[in-house]
Amino acid sequence: MSTCSTPLRSAGRSPRGVVRSSGRCARCAPSTRASSVHSDASTQNSGESSHKLPASLTDGGGAGVPLSRRSVLGLGAAAFGASAVVMPGGLVVPPLAWADDEEGGGPAAQPALPFVEPGRPRASVDEFQTVNGFATPPASYGGYGGSAIEGNLVPRYSILAPKGWKAETITKQQKGYSGVDTLMVDPRDKNNRIYVVTFLREGESNKTFSFTDPTKTLSGLASSDYTLQDAIESADNQDFVKREDDKGRTIYDYDVDSIYGRYLVSMTVDSGRLYALFIKGSAGLFDDNGDQVRTMFEGFKILDADVL
Repeated sequence: MSTCSTPLRSAGRSPRGVVRSSGRCARCAPSTRASSVHSDASTQNSGESSHKLPASLTDGGGAGVPLSRRSVLGLGAAAFGASAVVMPGGLVVPPLAWADDEEGGGPAAQPALPFVEPGRPRASVDEFQTVNGFATPPASYGGYGGSAIEGNLVPRYSILAPKGWKAETITKQQKGYSGVDTLMVDPRDKNNRIYVVTFLREGESNKTFSFTDPTKTLSGLASSDYTLQDAIESADNQDFVKREDDKGRTIYDYDVDSIYGRYLVSMTVDSGRLYALFIKGSAGLFDDNGDQVRTMFEGFKILDADVL
């Protein structure tokens, strides 16, 4: 397919550490579909709207005008949420910051993609099957991967796939060029799938992998997957966050929404090996079964020696 050479536009940094960019240049971008827009306006609709205080409460005077119920809720959101609340009249109520671990406080809140932000519905893990992955070498194609592998291999990661989704045979091209290690698909719509890509250094099994540019790494993975490549090049919207898991690993998350489908991607490096989770689906999967997609996305785990 033809591509535009105009660089992508950056939309700047949005709340919660999310970096957003449009997937097309300003000259060739189509009108954005309503289902794929993640505008900052959604933040206002999610309960972070501003609230007004009577003037007597913002002018330094001591007039004790009672707060409305909405204003009280706004103060509560500031105390327990991650965003400041701007009260009408100019009063800004800052968020309650967690104390450092050394001071006995809880951990700092991690940024999250808008689609998987805390508070959005999740499906019960009882609706899923746990699939272990083994990060096998490139020559091990032709099987189903994941838990279908026989032998004494030690699993390196696990994913959650909906019950009823089936393992699909991994082809030579998928394994050798794209690094697909585990692949589960929805038998009712094979465009809906969850899979894991593993690599050492760019497919070289005798060298370790390290991140220098995660976006370049994602583009490199797409070079052997034309559907992912088309999605990235034609994306109406892309969200990106950098976060850490409970083991201190750096995680890079992407949400790529395009006319060719939508991808949630989560990449990390552990012991010199790249692990990348991909959830690909139609608008129906993300719109009608978003709770299921969020549980799948958060069910990706790197297995440490102490939990094997």
